[in-house]
Amino acid sequence: MRNGRTVRDLRRENRTAVLQRLYFDGPMSRFSLGPATGLSSGSVSNVVAELVAEGLVEEAGSVDSAGGRPRTLLRVSSGSGFMIGVDVGETRIRIELFDLALTELARAERPLAVDGPHPHARYEVGVVVGHVRDGIAEVLRAAEVPVERLLGVGIGVPGIVARTPPRPSARPRCGSAPGAAPAAPSSSSSAPASAPASSPIRRGRAGRSSGAI
Repeated sequence: MRNGRTVRDLRRENRTAVLQRLYFDGPMSRFSLGPATGLSSGSVSNVVAELVAEGLVEEAGSVDSAGGRPRTLLRVSSGSGFMIGVDVGETRIRIELFDLALTELARAERPLAVDGPHPHARYEVGVVVGHVRDGIAEVLRAAEVPVERLLGVGIGVPGIVARTPPRPSARPRCGSAPGAAPAAPSSSSSAPASAPASSPIRRGRAGRSSGAI
């Protein structure tokens, strides 16, 4: 194609647009998906037929139309994929497994040693990665979810990630050690009332829905 995009690229973009709208705004009807995605009714019908055949989308009841047959509602199938959220805290690492309806299926926690001659050693990359790797394996095993069905892993860390030797990035707060980075603001206010703010996956979805990310 002239702009460099192929038919396969357009198909992927159309599928992505429909899945995003159903995930964040669903359930929705085929009629509503048109203006929401900018796709024609024919494109919506073709994409939805593919997604339903693949088990990614399912019917979720119906609503009355302005005149005619009721419109079938569609939603993302909760069991068509799984996500993991990792929250690296000050004293522990929490790993949670969710389906696409954000139902928590399994949870694992790994304590971080706060006592000892080198308390900051608990944040060493090798230590954190080891806990995350073991925790992911544990929740997948507990929920009997094959790794092939895992869509992705999101990780939240407590503060600024530095790829170079740390330097003071802000004036220390009263009572803090020189060069200490300011505490990260709480994101609990952006989480919907029905979703506990402690869940990293739910925090991420709340931010996406509100346009924060």
